[in-house]
Amino acid sequence: MDANLSEPWDSQAVPSKVNGAKKVLIGLLVPLLLVVVLAAVIVVWKMPSSDPRIRVKAENGILLPASAAKIQCRGDAWHGFLDRNAYTVFEMERGEQADFVASLKVTGRELPLSRIPADPIAVNVRGENDYFKSDAGSFEQTWAGDLAPLEMLSCQSPIAADWLHVEFWQISETRLLVKIHSNWN
Repeated sequence: MDANLSEPWDSQAVPSKVNGAKKVLIGLLVPLLLVVVLAAVIVVWKMPSSDPRIRVKAENGILLPASAAKIQCRGDAWHGFLDRNAYTVFEMERGEQADFVASLKVTGRELPLSRIPADPIAVNVRGENDYFKSDAGSFEQTWAGDLAPLEMLSCQSPIAADWLHVEFWQISETRLLVKIHSNWN
């Protein structure tokens, strides 16, 4: 008969192996759980607000004028880390334009090459194809027809984007369409 079978069972050896396995398992699960919780917190923290004014402030660093209406936000600034963009379109009263511009750190101004009405989402004030059409996704057209381009401002970004452009398009004598584009490269 085998000598090992006749020896009494070592009841202390098995529980110590089980306890060791539990410690290893807990040692792996705790850091994994912490990473999952941290990732969830970051996603919730960076997720765009349902209030578009808060999203514009978070993504562009800009406070919108009181008359801002029909605000639409697009882009990947809320979840991107490297190359990302924030696109915003809204309508405002023309009488608030001067105060709105005064709130920006304007570094350059460009007038349009032509005041011929155009689709403000398809082209920029220069008349060039715009990122809004290809990158931003679809915007709901809240204005009627093509609009006359008025001006594009290059601004220093208050939230360290590589650049910030603000464009004004004329809807009527009293209303403007404003396009904002922030970019991080």
